[in-house]
Amino acid sequence: MKINWGWKLTIVYLGFMAGILTLVFKAKGQKVDLVATDYYKQELAFGTRLEASKNASALSTEVGFSNTNEGIQVVFPSECQNQMMEGQLVIYCPSDAGMDRSVAITPDATGTQVISKEGLKNGFYIIKASWKMGDKNFYAEKALDIQ
Repeated sequence: MKINWGWKLTIVYLGFMAGILTLVFKAKGQKVDLVATDYYKQELAFGTRLEASKNASALSTEVGFSNTNEGIQVVFPSECQNQMMEGQLVIYCPSDAGMDRSVAITPDATGTQVISKEGLKNGFYIIKASWKMGDKNFYAEKALDIQ
C-alpha cells in the first residue's frame, strides 16, 4: 500500500503536535522556585549591597564562614567584636526554597556565632551575612557544602 505525500505530511504534523503537547505537560509538572519572592525589590537595592560589600572587604579580615560539627560557624572581624551589630544571616539553598532559613546576628564576645544545622539537608548552600554597625552597612557571603 502506497501512502501519498499528503498523508505523510499529516502524520509528521500530528507527531510534532504530540511531541509539543508532551513537553508542555511535563513542563507544567516541574517545581519552580524563585530565588526570592521579593526579587524585584532586592534588585533595586543591589547598589546598596555593593556598597555594603565594599565596606566588609575594607575590614581587617574577611568574615569567616565554616562548616563544623556544631553547626555553621560565622566569625566576624575584630572590629566587630563588642560592637552593637544589627542584621541577619541567611542560609540560602538554591535547589529548594523550603530549606532557606534566616537567623538574627548575635555573636558572642569573640565575634563568633554558630548556627545549628538541625533540619538542613546535605547539599550546597550560600550563607549571606548582612549587618549594620554604627552608620555603615556590611555584606558578605560564601558558598558552603553542608554534610
